[in-house]
Amino acid sequence: MAKENGQRVAFGKIPLAVAVAAFGGAIGNVALWVTGNAVSRLTIGVFEVILFSVMGVLVGAVLFALLGWLTRRPMTYFTILSVVFLVLYGSFPILAAKTPYYEGGQMFNTATVFVTELMHLVSGGFAIFSFTRLARAED
Repeated sequence: MAKENGQRVAFGKIPLAVAVAAFGGAIGNVALWVTGNAVSRLTIGVFEVILFSVMGVLVGAVLFALLGWLTRRPMTYFTILSVVFLVLYGSFPILAAKTPYYEGGQMFNTATVFVTELMHLVSGGFAIFSFTRLARAED
């Protein structure tokens, strides 16, 4: 399938994009966690922050690669789908304030909801930048 200008995926560069997005997102989110925990006790641990930061990037990598193979405009579609997912995932911290997100877990307090919403934006920003800039093939 012919790709539009600036829309070709450099599949060999996806691992670099994954590393940058995972590392950047995890470091940024840990910094938010440390700051949030200093202000008010958060009801999630730093391990969860790192784990979910990396998991999101891995899911994004699969989606990005599939779009690269299946569509003419993978960069555009990845950006659109990432924003849609970020908006949808924005509801999960709010829902976790009403009921624990896993059995035996604590409900999110207001500080945790606020900080995790910011974490979604940090991870999403790193993922969108990394995949659409670092894994873009030269035309």
